[in-house]
Amino acid sequence: MKTVTITDEERPDGEVGEIWLQGNNIGRGYWGRPDKTRRTFGAKLQSRLIEGSHAHGSPIGGKWLRTGDLGVYLDGELYITGLTADLAIIDGRNHYPQDIEATTAEASPTVRRDT
Repeated sequence: MKTVTITDEERPDGEVGEIWLQGNNIGRGYWGRPDKTRRTFGAKLQSRLIEGSHAHGSPIGGKWLRTGDLGVYLDGELYITGLTADLAIIDGRNHYPQDIEATTAEASPTVRRDT
C-alpha cells in the first residue's frame, strides 16, 4: 500500500504543500544517521481531512516519509510543483523561485528573458 498526502496537516485539493509518503515500499531510514532518519522518515500526520482525504486507509499515528518535494492535488491527480529547499519564506509568506524570477524579469528590461 502506498499513501500520499500533502504535509502534516492534510491540505485540500488545490493547496500546495510538502509531499509525504507512507507504505510498505518506503525505506526505514539512513544507515548510521538517526537524527536525519527521524526528521525524514518519522513525520506524523497531525490531522486528516474529513472529506477528500488522500490519507484514507493509512494507520493513525503511522510514520511518514517527508520527500522534500512540493506538490498539489488537482482533479484527483498529484502534480509536483517544486522543492521545499527552493522555497523562500519571508514574513510568513511563501515565495517560489519561478515567481521571483518572473517578477525580476518584468521589473527591468536589463534582465534577460528566455525566448
